[in-house]
Amino acid sequence: MLPKTSVEKAGSATSSGIDRAAKAEIILSFEENSGRGRWEVGYMLYNLLLQATSLDVEYGSRLLNEQERAAIASVGISGTPAALFSLA
Repeated sequence: MLPKTSVEKAGSATSSGIDRAAKAEIILSFEENSGRGRWEVGYMLYNLLLQATSLDVEYGSRLLNEQERAAIASVGISGTPAALFSLA
């Protein structure tokens, strides 16, 4: 089975201010508990980084720690949160 890639709006909930200075945050998560799901998150993050760089957009990105994952999961995002991409 190939990894499923989709983009879904999770709503207008805040992610407990993980990056309080950001104008917008994109949270990347995966549904399946395998290497393929994590690989897909990495591919999506790399794609966002390339696009932001080519458009000269200020951004930040990082992998999430356990506390940040728990905070994000509490606002109802399905899957396992793995990475954050934020627009400055």
